[in-house]
Amino acid sequence: MPPQAGLDDAIGGLYAVDPEEFVPRRDELARELRTRGERAGADRVKALRKPTVAAWAVNQLARREARGLERLFAAGESLRTEHGKLLAGGSAAGIAKARERERDAIRALADAARAILEERGRGADAALERVTDTLHAAAVDEEVAALVREGRLDKEREAAGFGFDAVPEAAAAPIRKGTAPGDDRRARREEAARAKEAAAKERLAEARRAVKEAERACKERARELEQAERELERRRAAEQAAERDVERAARARTSAR
Repeated sequence: MPPQAGLDDAIGGLYAVDPEEFVPRRDELARELRTRGERAGADRVKALRKPTVAAWAVNQLARREARGLERLFAAGESLRTEHGKLLAGGSAAGIAKARERERDAIRALADAARAILEERGRGADAALERVTDTLHAAAVDEEVAALVREGRLDKEREAAGFGFDAVPEAAAAPIRKGTAPGDDRRARREEAARAKEAAAKERLAEARRAVKEAERACKERARELEQAERELERRRAAEQAAERDVERAARARTSAR
């Protein structure tokens, strides 16, 4: 097997283990690579981030529920297609059907994620909302879908750029033939106003998602800082204990003369 392919497999294996095992396994793999002189590979591995619990759960779905994920991706493709039709002046009815398919796929995958979390003795409720957010993002964003399919997420994702949930069902209702010119102009103005409102709602939803993701990132960084501070205190205590051992050994050596 080519070295790069072997490294990719090894990295993939890291995302299959429990989050608590990720850092020790990652560091061990990086040391092995560095010992073999594969510095670039070691640096690549060392830079990998430990997955959040929600990201870990989605990664396990990629390994256990590939068929369910493909149903989700197919629903997402339908959503993007129907959204394009809507922007071209078509009906929103197709979006409603595709959205329902997406919701059904997410519900099934969320049930599987709950089982995976509970199987490992983890509280499911706290992580499931972020799991479903990530699955929705994978449905509407092809880049996120690629990451989910690989099973190598390090954090949860949120949808950006597609406001399907904000699209009103009548947003692009076609204007009936035979209407009076004034009615036609009024209908077009109403249609334009609805489209602007839908776009504004989409931008607001995207901004809220961005704020929510930033808040989660801040909390995650705060947890990492707290863990690093605890590790620093532990190592300082070990250093002080070692210093005391040295002092005691020195005194014993002096008194033995």
